[in-house]
Amino acid sequence: MLYAEGLIPNLAGTATLKLFLRGVYTGSNDAIVNWSELHAEGDAKLRDVPEILFQMNWVTDLNLDKNNIRILPKDFGQLRSLTKLSLRDNHLDKVPKEMRKCKALERVLLDK
Repeated sequence: MLYAEGLIPNLAGTATLKLFLRGVYTGSNDAIVNWSELHAEGDAKLRDVPEILFQMNWVTDLNLDKNNIRILPKDFGQLRSLTKLSLRDNHLDKVPKEMRKCKALERVLLDK
């Protein structure tokens, strides 16, 4: 599972999302990383969805609850493996029509 630890100011003065990985034990001596889930809820205080996310087309479960996101970029349509999207407690007015390209999407949570 991929987690957002928080926003870290970089040298240019803009905010950068710091991510870290948690391995999942498979029952053998090998640990694998579950790359399919991304959680950046609450403390991250995101105003925008990080652009790097749209290069992660393997993500199936995306949780961006309790942030300050106002606009979803059209690039969300690139997340073709996405099955669950949670954007509860944000400040969204609409969802881009490009979300229709997310054919695997089964569940969207948008309540405030």
